[in-house]
Amino acid sequence: MGRKIKKSNYNERKKIEPGFYRYLLFVFTITMLAGFCVLGFLWMWLTNYEKATPEGSMNIYFDNIQAGNYEKLYEESKEVFYQLNDYESYANYLANKYDGYDLDKAGYIKLAYSNADYSYYDVVIDGDYISTLQLKQAEDKKRYYVRTNMNDYSFTVEYFNDAQDVYINGVKITDEFLAADSIESTLTEGTNYPEAPMVKRYFFDNIINTPTVMTDDPNSVVVNDLGGSAFYIGNKPDAENLAIYEELISNAAMTYCKYITRDALYYQIRQLLLPNTTFAEALSTFENTWFTDHDTISFENVEIFEVMEFEDGFIGSIKFDYIVEAHDVSQTYSSTYQLTFKNQNGRYLVSNLKIGNQ
Repeated sequence: MGRKIKKSNYNERKKIEPGFYRYLLFVFTITMLAGFCVLGFLWMWLTNYEKATPEGSMNIYFDNIQAGNYEKLYEESKEVFYQLNDYESYANYLANKYDGYDLDKAGYIKLAYSNADYSYYDVVIDGDYISTLQLKQAEDKKRYYVRTNMNDYSFTVEYFNDAQDVYINGVKITDEFLAADSIESTLTEGTNYPEAPMVKRYFFDNIINTPTVMTDDPNSVVVNDLGGSAFYIGNKPDAENLAIYEELISNAAMTYCKYITRDALYYQIRQLLLPNTTFAEALSTFENTWFTDHDTISFENVEIFEVMEFEDGFIGSIKFDYIVEAHDVSQTYSSTYQLTFKNQNGRYLVSNLKIGNQ
């Protein structure tokens, strides 16, 4: 009798157990899935929260730096910040900038000049300044966009006319970059030039290398200021005026060279100068007696370029080889000058001369 009951209980358990275990497996699976969903949601929430904070966004930025995701950072930078650098230069800059640093140890110090549009943070590792980051919050406020401030090169572009199609490294200039309207040009800054021309000035920074500035406007010309980080956009002279300007540029530059080497007298250069300018005053006290005696001089490979006219004046550049010979010894001076002229009583006189690097 007992054995029959026991056999019956065993058979009943055999019928119950598969269903019970299937139920347990179902409950376990649902629990695991729910757990994964909770963990996934928590991970997504933490990730989104990190992006929504400046510190978290900067940490993510440095994670991408360490992973070498430069193309991602480059494309992202164009979504919020203007990007005037090519990708290769940009990637190389970041790679070199942060090479050798443990970016996981980066600390951030918010700078006082942060404003409602942009925030700025100094990056510090082990007490040493590494770089400055610029942040801008996305419109949906769900993240911050980050870039490294590239302070290697900044420059201005000044419009002497109304040229429209001007490009910096292929990016068209818009009023987004406008810094000042109707302001005195830097072209005549510090030269005692009377009544300096008024211009519209645009400012650019975060440039790695000297930019390429071009215009599609057939009536305009781009001039690179040899004395500083500025470019000028102005009217291109017609053929008749260009010939006049080129002759004046050539004569003034060569007379200047001859005066330096004692092949021209002071009065010959003085009559070409605008009185009371800084350049004229400097030449009046210039000592040229140091130059070695020689037999002949000559000019070769003369090229005049970037000639631009503006109200009451013009600017142009010239480069050439100045060859000085003494007996059987010859010395060649490769020179680049940029000259500014002002019309005074119907005559164009030199108001300034800048010397360029070869």
